[in-house]
Amino acid sequence: RGERREARGGKTGDGRRETGEAMNLAMLVTVGVGSTVSDAIAFAIRDKRPDFVVFLTTEQSDETMSAVLAKLVLSPEDYTCRRVSDARHRRFAREIDICKN
Repeated sequence: RGERREARGGKTGDGRRETGEAMNLAMLVTVGVGSTVSDAIAFAIRDKRPDFVVFLTTEQSDETMSAVLAKLVLSPEDYTCRRVSDARHRRFAREIDICKN
């Protein structure tokens, strides 16, 4: 993570880059369950190098979320976790599919 900041510039307290560049890449991640889910999420975050990550979690995905955070070096200002109920999560996923069409 530290290498990324050197390559892209550090952040100021208001989320802007020290170079004056505005935050330009956020990632929304639905955290699922399964033995390899945390590896895939960590890979995607390392590959895309977002400025900010929003994790959508359920009660069932708490263990996966802990594994993701253990694999990455994220500062508290670099991410947030939002708990969603299973029903709300499914509805949200359907809304995303509708927006893609």
